[in-house]
Amino acid sequence: MKIIFKALKQNLLLRPEKWKIITPIWFNWLRWFLALGAVGYLAEKTKNPGLQVIYGISYIAFYMFITTTISDILNLKILRNQLLNKIITFCIALTILAVTYFVLHQAIKDLLKG
Repeated sequence: MKIIFKALKQNLLLRPEKWKIITPIWFNWLRWFLALGAVGYLAEKTKNPGLQVIYGISYIAFYMFITTTISDILNLKILRNQLLNKIITFCIALTILAVTYFVLHQAIKDLLKG
């Protein structure tokens, strides 16, 4: 993990031009976050099975988006070992997915309470 943080610090935080890469990724993630929140809210509010299926499929698509985005970032020669690259990509993507789910789920519950 130290290797990743060191590489990220050296390659991203200290070079302003790298933020041109990170900023669009951040706003893509925010778009997904807001879209998932909206669909999740509607699915919970209406209890519509079709919306619930769309909500589930959207999470799968979001996971794939996160995985490929992180894979692209890690393939920028931060890690040379392919297996380690895949394992770290999987763990980071799963963590982001879980955090996104729990934050949105709690926000939707709060909104539905009134």
